[in-house]
Amino acid sequence: MYNPSVWKKRWQALADILDEMCAVYTNVYTNPTFMAVSTSLKAFGGDQFEFFLKGFENGRLLPSPNFPPENILRATLDQVSYDITAVQQAVDQRNSNFPAMEKALFTADSLAQNALNLAVESKLIKQTAVITYFIKAANIRVIPYAPVAVVGVPYTCLKTSRDYLATAHEVGHYIYYHGEGIVTGLQNLLPSLPEWGAGWVEEIFADVYGCLVAGPVLGLDFQDLLIDNDLEHFIGSDGHHPVDAVRPTIYTKVLKELGFVHAAEALKQRWQEVLLMRGNPQSFYPDDEFGAVPMDLAKEFVQETAVTILNYLKKQGVPTNTTWTQDLSSPKENIDNLYQAFADKLTDLAKTPVNKLSTETAENKLFVLLPDGQKRNQRIIGHTQTWRDWVKTQSQTHDKSPLPPAIWIEIFTAGGWPVKGPEGSGGGG
Repeated sequence: MYNPSVWKKRWQALADILDEMCAVYTNVYTNPTFMAVSTSLKAFGGDQFEFFLKGFENGRLLPSPNFPPENILRATLDQVSYDITAVQQAVDQRNSNFPAMEKALFTADSLAQNALNLAVESKLIKQTAVITYFIKAANIRVIPYAPVAVVGVPYTCLKTSRDYLATAHEVGHYIYYHGEGIVTGLQNLLPSLPEWGAGWVEEIFADVYGCLVAGPVLGLDFQDLLIDNDLEHFIGSDGHHPVDAVRPTIYTKVLKELGFVHAAEALKQRWQEVLLMRGNPQSFYPDDEFGAVPMDLAKEFVQETAVTILNYLKKQGVPTNTTWTQDLSSPKENIDNLYQAFADKLTDLAKTPVNKLSTETAENKLFVLLPDGQKRNQRIIGHTQTWRDWVKTQSQTHDKSPLPPAIWIEIFTAGGWPVKGPEGSGGGG
């Protein structure tokens, strides 16, 4: 049964760990980012926990038949735990006892920052800091409480430079979540979506943004990432990612629109050969019992959606001529030359200065610290800079006006932070 005292002890365990992390990171590391994100996580996580614990206790939050208090409190504490683990991994992997890992993560930091800078310079997002860490496969975490992109890169980057490339795509997820007006703007431009493909928009956005960052080589890299998937995944859909068999056509279409016509044609021919080897599937099967959907229909949908997103980003001022790699000399050129072009460019990309996250605890302020010492994107420690901060404050002040589940669930999800609960999985890539 619901026992608030037990939940308080569970939160206190996490709070104590975060206090220890802040103390160690302040005294040992010259990079203030790790201390700042730990401080922010404690402030935000504690505020979320108290908001729901007390809200359920005093009736300030109306009950939900689907999500009992225990579900919400558990998911909140779980997500704090996941974020603690990510920060600790990032710090531990930069230990001087692992020089190869440390050097590779410095490169990953610079690549992620370079990918973010495209959106910063276009004023899609405000200045943002970066934390990268090694994990089994590329991903990005949703961090609502600090302007920092926490990007996971695969361990294989240590020996294979092409495995850094998915960073460009993962940063696209950060832009989608944090870019002012992006979600609303795209909803207005994409008013009518097929039910089986409505959940693909975020991934298509990240694919398009990745093209603008990395150019043709990312289309090649994503083909190689998808080739080894088993047939069930190749012609299935999880509701969030476009079906594998048609996803590479996003890249060929966008690259052609960007003027990389030779690379686009070479990639198109290459993928046609892959499809023949995989039985040339003519339909796919969504995850929620829609029956078979023609593959040509899915292809048309992802390409049209990608062009709409590309035109939207171009209208916002995102440049199209600063990509990491350029076009092939002809469609017949060895397409693997794109990987070599990226490897040759990597030395310069790894010199991109990286922003840091810092705090002024006396003033309860968190900010992004630019390489030249300027402070940008300031906020109160633990705040999200969204309407959620205001609603939580108002709810605690006016406790005689209880919030319905539709409102407090939006506060709980915090734009996709929890890994379980009303929004299902979150924080992934």
